Amino acid sequence: MRALLTSQTASKQKASQIELDIISGNFDSTLKKYKPKRASHKHLEQITAGEVFEKFMTDQEKEKGLQVGSLCRYTGALRQLQRFFEHKPVEYIGIADTGDFAAHLKEHCSDRTTKDYLILIRACWDWGRLKHLIEFNANPWDGVLERVKVAPKQRVKPFTAAEVKAIEAAFRSDRYYAHYADFVTFLFGTGCRLGEAAGLQWQHIADDLKTVWFGESVSRGVRKTTKTGKARTIILTSKISQLLAARKPPLFQPQDLVFPAPKGGPINDHTFRRRAWKGVLNKTGIEYRKPYATRHTVISHALANDERARKRELPAWSRRTIPSL
Repeated sequence: MRALLTSQTASKQKASQIELDIISGNFDSTLKKYKPKRASHKHLEQITAGEVFEKFMTDQEKEKGLQVGSLCRYTGALRQLQRFFEHKPVEYIGIADTGDFAAHLKEHCSDRTTKDYLILIRACWDWGRLKHLIEFNANPWDGVLERVKVAPKQRVKPFTAAEVKAIEAAFRSDRYYAHYADFVTFLFGTGCRLGEAAGLQWQHIADDLKTVWFGESVSRGVRKTTKTGKARTIILTSKISQLLAARKPPLFQPQDLVFPAPKGGPINDHTFRRRAWKGVLNKTGIEYRKPYATRHTVISHALANDERARKRELPAWSRRTIPSL
């Protein structure tokens, strides 16, 4: 009986508050102002977007084992949320607010980064709903995300055979970056990713130096699995086998790096790209492309060689009547 009377009293008080708000022009049409407060955790009316995203980031880091690159995206999205919404309660962020935030991102970030941040934030809202940190009928980030269009990425331009030779020669003769010459030749000779070459250990190379196993990668000093999470073994060319034979020390530990940095430890991809790679390409006058272009170069040349081989296997009349080859 007492609980019933208490509930009736609370209802009358809430009705009076609504009536007064209507008269004074302060009525909240969303009715969020009149919802009962929750005592189970920090009130939804108090928790901010930044606080929810921090919880989401911590949860994802534990569940997915996020590495440096992914964490940078999460951290970037968090800073933008904190800067734009500051202390605004997450429950009061609606569709209009998400549109304004997207416009803010476009002013300060590229379209690709804007899209990446919005994807993470939308996922955060879905996660927050499951964790009972956010209440909504429809995720307010769905619509704004669909309106952000990202231009297709331009295809990576591979290096020509002449450019490859020029780059390799420039590294070998460079006063400051000759240390990376074998590393660069290995990239051009295998088509592996930069982090895979940086993390390569002698135990990953067959004793006869004819094959190499790629199952690990190093980025900014952090060892992890490959980008796809899958391992692969490739056959090495005689040129790369000879290069490895010349580098292989008489005494070594299986975990020793094949291509250590000048001062030891794994090569830092950022430092290599910014100083050595960019510096050598500038000296040779070759159009700048990221080191990842070495991978596209290997694939492009392999496809071209395969096409030429297939043409040679066909009679002359076939080559004239099948222009696609």
